[in-house]
Amino acid sequence: MTVLLRDWPQIEQMFLLGPIHSDGAFPIGPSDRSVLTGYADHVAYRIWQERPVLKVASHKSKLKNFPERPMPERVRRIVQDFHLMEFVGCSLTMLNASLLSTFVEKCHPETSSFHLPFREMTVTLDDVDALFHLLIVGAFFTPVHRDQAMAVHMVMDAFEIDEVEVLREFSETRGFHLRMSWLMRTYQELVDAGRYQAAVRAYMLQLLTCTLFADKSGVYIDVRYLSLFSALDTPCWAWGVAALSMLYTALDIASRPDTRHLAGYLSLLQCWIYEHFPHIYERKIQRVAAVVPLCEEMEGQTGHSRRVD
Repeated sequence: MTVLLRDWPQIEQMFLLGPIHSDGAFPIGPSDRSVLTGYADHVAYRIWQERPVLKVASHKSKLKNFPERPMPERVRRIVQDFHLMEFVGCSLTMLNASLLSTFVEKCHPETSSFHLPFREMTVTLDDVDALFHLLIVGAFFTPVHRDQAMAVHMVMDAFEIDEVEVLREFSETRGFHLRMSWLMRTYQELVDAGRYQAAVRAYMLQLLTCTLFADKSGVYIDVRYLSLFSALDTPCWAWGVAALSMLYTALDIASRPDTRHLAGYLSLLQCWIYEHFPHIYERKIQRVAAVVPLCEEMEGQTGHSRRVD
């Protein structure tokens, strides 16, 4: 059979993407579309178009020199009461973008699971608890939707600053956001002034933005998360539940073929892969201390990450 050059686009469509059969089945995907209803819009359906490796949101390095000076004990105590110190140790500085991109291609939002050749697997709250020791019990939260007036007052109340300064910062970011550099500077000014409750809000917001709520910008912080710290005497949030929820939201977005970034708490995903697929990551020491979160062990040792095809 002779294939003419002008016929190649149709042949490529047939063999690389695969036409949908009259019965709705995919020749290179699921034959039953009742479960994976969005497969036609999933990156797996267009995998042969060779999407570049995703750019991963990794901001832990921004915590390396923050704060620059020793944290006051009153600030540290509140952070510990909120169970947020765990995020400092339970976050990887280096992320494997190729490895994470591979698992994104196998994750389907309809089932919130990874469809692998041998079975489906998913990250569970038990994994979050066992691997990271993050709280999986407590209050759930939904960040508030805000207009400009609400956003301004949230920042004013949280950091005890005047309206002019808040509006100036919003003008710089062109939205209801704060720059990380501005937040770090504000934190230090509040500590120097002895306004520790306002300072601890600045620190915790920066900490969560670099870990749990990491996004692709790496520069801006959404002020809506300040609602988590409006009351410092009732630290009750289930951070482990939030980490898992944010991760699957990020995986849903990244599974779309036109997406180029992967955000969310990616340390959770990468350490989950390392734990359940030991052939991918060869640790030089065996895990023996269950009281130490897995991520702290991964961050503190040099392992060998093998190629994933």
